Amino acid sequence: MERLSVPRIIISGNTRRVGKSLLVLGIVTELKQRGISVSCCVVGPNFKQASLLRGISDRYVHVLDPEIQNQGQLLESIFMAGLGADIIIIEGQGTLLESTSDLEFVGGPDTFLAKLTYTPICPVFDASNKEDESLDHLEKNISMISGVQICAAIANRLPNEQNQLLQAIARINNSLLVKGRPPLLGVVPAIVNPEELPSHGLDQKRKTLPISRQFLMELSSVVARCVDIDELLANASKAPSVMLDGYDYKPVSRRCRIAVSMDNAFGLLFQDNLSYLRFYGADIVPFSPLADVGLPKGVGGIYLTGGFLTEYSDDLMKNASMIRTIRAFQDEGGAIYAEGSSCAYLCKEFRNTDGRTFSAGLGIIPATAEKGDAELRYFRGSLMEESILGSGDLAIHGITNGDWAIKNPERMIRCLRMTREGVGTMLEGFSPSGQVFGTFSFLHWGTNPLVAKNMVEASSVIQFRYS
Repeated sequence: MERLSVPRIIISGNTRRVGKSLLVLGIVTELKQRGISVSCCVVGPNFKQASLLRGISDRYVHVLDPEIQNQGQLLESIFMAGLGADIIIIEGQGTLLESTSDLEFVGGPDTFLAKLTYTPICPVFDASNKEDESLDHLEKNISMISGVQICAAIANRLPNEQNQLLQAIARINNSLLVKGRPPLLGVVPAIVNPEELPSHGLDQKRKTLPISRQFLMELSSVVARCVDIDELLANASKAPSVMLDGYDYKPVSRRCRIAVSMDNAFGLLFQDNLSYLRFYGADIVPFSPLADVGLPKGVGGIYLTGGFLTEYSDDLMKNASMIRTIRAFQDEGGAIYAEGSSCAYLCKEFRNTDGRTFSAGLGIIPATAEKGDAELRYFRGSLMEESILGSGDLAIHGITNGDWAIKNPERMIRCLRMTREGVGTMLEGFSPSGQVFGTFSFLHWGTNPLVAKNMVEASSVIQFRYS
């Protein structure tokens, strides 16, 4: 039986669009600057923010989603995120009291996770105008939440001019004192962001440029000056230990190498999946289908992550040596798993709904992939046919954007039964051969870690050395 004992805190917005994501990037950068080993989680399928936080923290960022994970699975994800870390920073989703249809609790996912894991919440509110209304709204939200430790708040987007800033701080702290609340944990002036932050969700149309190191250093400097980091750490340390009943963390020794696509064109995934692959014995080796001439030596599996296929299609298909290598890897019996838009990359061709062909694909999946309109939906699934992910009606849940579809398929097995809210059941999970599995969806392997174990076993068949 394991124990979750790492200091942790949830950064949650009092309302929408309070600048929470930018603030979290600055806090994590500042913690790293101080030599603190920080691990990050995001609530909900915020893949692009998770990718940015992974680049800063140099650790996999776990997605916590009560829509598809049960309480035990959520605790496992947070426990794995905390291994070897000094603190876990959890970026919340939506607002303190934002409810979702399938969750039976008062409040939103942030409140639910705080109650489940006894994690303190640090609320962030926009103080750019109507300070009294913002504070009243914050106080109203806090009064409606029970059983959760609410820390001192961070006021964001205050005036940049020094006298105005000091006056605003004094007014807000006096109001908090009257309401019996502690003074502000942070008072952050409005930050002019020269670069576009990634959108939430699973938009695979266009890649948002990575945030520059220069801007992150400037952001870290603002946080160091305006947020009481020591008090933030002290609040995180108040999170008590939580027992994980019936769970023992006993990773196995390395059994295989799995190449994972990570470059400008790829990199969207549940990063928890990689943690589970490592747990079951995989050595994770990043590679670039855009820039590398071939696969890493000795790999037995390929994990092609979601990404921005149509934006980078020309560059991808110009890399003839990588295409030859992946095809040779398949011919030799290597395991290939592709999700999101990378499933279209495996097809004979992929094109837009207007019929214009973007490019010929790898030809491993004998079908045409057609781009359509996106609409994020959660689904409950099961693996019906034998594949590299398993069989025997193995349950697995995830999310789909519905932005790609198979057209003109030749004969091949469909392994995944998906039941989606408001849509019904459909068959997906394309397996043209015993060692290939492609899906336009994103499966959260934390909902059934046996899937990761099966992928490791399938990737232990060969050690690829083609060049």
